[in-house]
Amino acid sequence: ASPAEVHIGGEGFLLKASPVPATDWVLVTAAKQDEALARLNQLIVSIAVALVIVGLAAAALSALSVSKLLGGLHRVRDAMRQIGSGAGDLTQRLPVNGRDEIDEIAEAFNGFVGKIEGVMRDVRDAVGSTLYSGTTEIQYELAARCLGL
Repeated sequence: ASPAEVHIGGEGFLLKASPVPATDWVLVTAAKQDEALARLNQLIVSIAVALVIVGLAAAALSALSVSKLLGGLHRVRDAMRQIGSGAGDLTQRLPVNGRDEIDEIAEAFNGFVGKIEGVMRDVRDAVGSTLYSGTTEIQYELAARCLGL
């Protein structure tokens, strides 16, 4: 059974009674409540302080980890914005430093931009050859008219 709480002379005491074997006696021990619980109260305060410190350390570590993870997303976002702005450099590639999800996004982005760059090169080459052949035809036509052919 738990100790009984009593007040004697305005102070709180904890009483514990135990029978003494082979006698009809009962041994009663008394302790001032403040003294008996002082170590327990210190322990509770120490545990609370430790929990606060561990909680703050965990929060700081989580914030640092999230910041590091989001840094990769910010790189991807900035590169996409630059290319989407119309003046983007299609030769730009994102660094792939590992095998996490951000690096997989960067790798996919690099592949996507590579394909767009190839398409743009093909369009440039096609337009260039068309302009060249069109210019050549115009030159022949002008020469023929000038010579009266």
